[in-house]
Amino acid sequence: MFPSGVRLLCLLLGLAGASWCAWWLSASSAQPAKPVSNSAPAVDEQKAGRRVFFPAVECVVCHSKGDKDGVREDSVSDLTEGKVWQTEDKHRLAYLALQGPRAQEMGKRLNIDVTKERACLACHGVYFDNQEVKDRSLNAKFKLEEGISCAVCHGPYARWADQHHGLQFREEWQKKTRDEKQTEGGMTDLWNPVRRTQVCASCHIGNTAEGKVVTHDMYVAGHPPLPSFEIATFCQQMPMHWKLMRDKSPAVQKRLQYQTGELEETRLVIEGGVVAFREAMTLYATQADQCAVQANPSDRLLDIANFDCYACHHQLRYPAWRIARGPLGQPGRPPLRPWPTVLVALGIHHAAPEDRARHQELTRAFQEKSQRLNQVSTAEPFGNAPEVAKAAHELVQWSNDLLKAMGSRKYDRDAARQALRELTAVKEIVDFDSARQIAWAFNAIYSELPDKPATDARIKEVQQELQKSLQLALPAGQKTELLKEMDQTLRQASHYSPTRFLAALKQLHELLTSEKP
Repeated sequence: MFPSGVRLLCLLLGLAGASWCAWWLSASSAQPAKPVSNSAPAVDEQKAGRRVFFPAVECVVCHSKGDKDGVREDSVSDLTEGKVWQTEDKHRLAYLALQGPRAQEMGKRLNIDVTKERACLACHGVYFDNQEVKDRSLNAKFKLEEGISCAVCHGPYARWADQHHGLQFREEWQKKTRDEKQTEGGMTDLWNPVRRTQVCASCHIGNTAEGKVVTHDMYVAGHPPLPSFEIATFCQQMPMHWKLMRDKSPAVQKRLQYQTGELEETRLVIEGGVVAFREAMTLYATQADQCAVQANPSDRLLDIANFDCYACHHQLRYPAWRIARGPLGQPGRPPLRPWPTVLVALGIHHAAPEDRARHQELTRAFQEKSQRLNQVSTAEPFGNAPEVAKAAHELVQWSNDLLKAMGSRKYDRDAARQALRELTAVKEIVDFDSARQIAWAFNAIYSELPDKPATDARIKEVQQELQKSLQLALPAGQKTELLKEMDQTLRQASHYSPTRFLAALKQLHELLTSEKP
C-alpha cells in the first residue's frame, strides 16, 4: 500500500538514537487486511436487517430539542446529544482533518489520496467495502464529511434506526432490553463498558480486521503519535454528549438495568483497562498472523509502530531512568509498547478481591504469558512473527477469561477505594505513556468516589501536579491547536521523571490509607 524504504538503515540508525532519520526514511510496506464492515459484535444480521449508514441529521433533528421542548422523565435521552456532538465533539471533524494541509502533505509523501484510502477512512469516517451498503447509504444522504457520526458508533442498521425514531414502533422499541436492541436491531450497546471500549479501541488502539492500523510509514509521513488510551478519560474529554446513569431518573435507571450504588466510571476504568489490553494483544496477534505467511522476508517483520517509540526516540543521557529500569527484552531491540499492561492488575484484583490464592494464580499466569510475548517479540529484530502470534493469542484468551471472572463482582465504593490503592501502590519504574494511563485511571475513579477522604484537598493538589507534568488534558473542542498540543505532550515526555511520578503515587497512597476505609 505504501512505498517501501530503506528499512534496515532506518532501524540501525534509530537504535543508535538518531531519531532525526525517522522523518526521511520509511519503514515496513506490509499491508493491513481488508476491513470488514463497521458492525457491532453479537448482531444477528437476519434480524437487524439491511446495513446502512444514515446521515447525522436524522438524529440531530430530535437530539437537539432538549433545551426547547423539555424532556419526559422516563426518556433515556436528554435530547441535547446532537447539539453537543455538532458543536463540541472532535469526532465530527475526523473526515475534514483529511482535507487539511497536514493530511494532504502526508498524502503526498505516501503517494496516496488520504480522502479515499481505506487506511485513512477506516478511522476518519467510513470505508465502504460493500457497494450495496455504499449505494444505500448515499441514497439516504449519508455524508463522509460528517466524520465519526451517529451510525458509525451506534450501529449502521436500518432496523434500529427506524424503530428508534418511528412513532408507530417507538413504544415497542423502548420495551426491549439493551441486548435485544443490539442483537435484533443492530444498535451497539455502548452502555456496556466492554463493548464501548472495543468500539473506541478499534481506532484508538487499532484493529487489523477493520483496516484500522496506524503504521510507522504514517508516523514518518506526519501522523500524530497515538497516545495511551484510557477509555473513561477519553469519554469524559470528548466531551460526553450523554449523562451517566447515576444522573438519570429512576425510571430510566430501571430500563437501563442500573444497579443502585454502582460506580459506572470505576467499572469503565477497570473493565476498559482489560479490554484495551485485549485489543492491543489482538492487534499484535493478527498482524503477526499476516506477517508469518509472507513470502518476502522483509514483510515477515511486525510493523515498527507496534513497538515502544521511545525505545529509539529518546535523548541519550547518562545516568538515565531507562538504564535503571533495565532492558525489557534484548538490549538494542525495542520492546512492544508497555502501557496496555498497567491497568490489568485492577481487573485481576476485582476478579479475586478476597481470594488470595486465586489472585496469585491470575497474576502468575499474566506475568508468565506477558513475559513469553516479550521474549519472542525481542528474540530477533522486530519479533518472531509465528511465536508472537501464538503468545498474543494466548493473552487474548486469558483476557476474555478474566473479563468473565470479573462479571459478577460489584463496582461499589469499596471496589473504587481498593482500585485507587492498587493504582498508587505501583513501585516499578514505568514509562511516560504508562504513567499517564495510571494517572488518568486514578482521576476517573476518584472523581466519582461517593465520600471523599479527609485528605481530599491534598489529594487534589497532587492530581494537579500530575496534570501538568504528564499533560493529562487531551486536545479539547473543535478549535484545538493540534500541533501545539502535540508539541507540548512530546516535550513533557522528554522531561518525564519516573522518580517524581512514583513519589507522587506514594503521596497519594499515603493520603488514601491515612484513614480507615
